[in-house]
Amino acid sequence: YIHPEMSNSVKIAMWSGPRNISTTLMRSFSMRNDTAVIDEPFYAYFLKETGTKHPDSDKIIKSYENNYNKIVKKLTGRIPDDKKIYYQKQMTQHKLPNDNMEWIKDTINTFLIRDPEKVIYSYSKIYKNMTPELLGFPQINEIFECAKKYQNSIPLVINSDDILKSPEKSLQLICEKLNITYQKEMLSWDKGKHRNDGMWGEYWYKNLYTSTGFKPYKSTKITLHEKYYDLYEKCLDYYNNLAEYVLKIN
Repeated sequence: YIHPEMSNSVKIAMWSGPRNISTTLMRSFSMRNDTAVIDEPFYAYFLKETGTKHPDSDKIIKSYENNYNKIVKKLTGRIPDDKKIYYQKQMTQHKLPNDNMEWIKDTINTFLIRDPEKVIYSYSKIYKNMTPELLGFPQINEIFECAKKYQNSIPLVINSDDILKSPEKSLQLICEKLNITYQKEMLSWDKGKHRNDGMWGEYWYKNLYTSTGFKPYKSTKITLHEKYYDLYEKCLDYYNNLAEYVLKIN
């Protein structure tokens, strides 16, 4: 998974769609003493280019870098704060059709996936009109294929439920695969906001702000409304493409 020339500094692009414990995992990595973290670097760019209305859209566009090439430069350049590891929380739904993805040659691309039934069920509490693109499923496939081509190997794929089922074991294995030392500090954090969080945290991270560690895994019976069946089938195809490569934790 690691390029020899990157052995002294590691840039991890962690790709996922929404409702995938991606923010929790970002918080976990931010507890490491050797890691700089960036939260959804393409969010402002995505909002500006698509005109999507999210809470505080205009403020986000004004407050964060929204030029694609400048963002790429930041992600592939020097790691902030002289840290050794750069953890980049990347949302696949922010990838637009004409984005040049060549820059991912310079990052270790890792993919966080979750059963679309759970994603759709969770997201439907916020948004009723969903598409596979809004949930980032087609994009995660494209980026995965891209990464496979550039890395000449199968990128790391992680099922977010596996992390919730056994956080410590999962994190140890993920660190091993990324060729970095596991730190037990990754298991817990203080409640509330964190300096690395995007300003959108107050709208989207409410559950995380009440937590001090990984929430125990709860197996809940989900019944999707029939109006989502078609969406589920489409997303499932994309999900299955990556699911066959999932890291075996237990």
